[in-house]
Amino acid sequence: MKWFEELLLDEEIMAQLIRTIGVSIIVIGYIVLFIGEVSDLNVLQKMREIAV
Repeated sequence: MKWFEELLLDEEIMAQLIRTIGVSIIVIGYIVLFIGEVSDLNVLQKMREIAV
């Protein structure tokens, strides 16, 4: 655990870590949104097919 404490004390590494985590969250958010929109479109198309 000592190396982990040293990492936390190193500001440059911490900044990089925070940036990496932030980017990952944004990317995952976009993927979830995209998949959500695609599924909504599929549901709408199926409803139209059933209606027609």
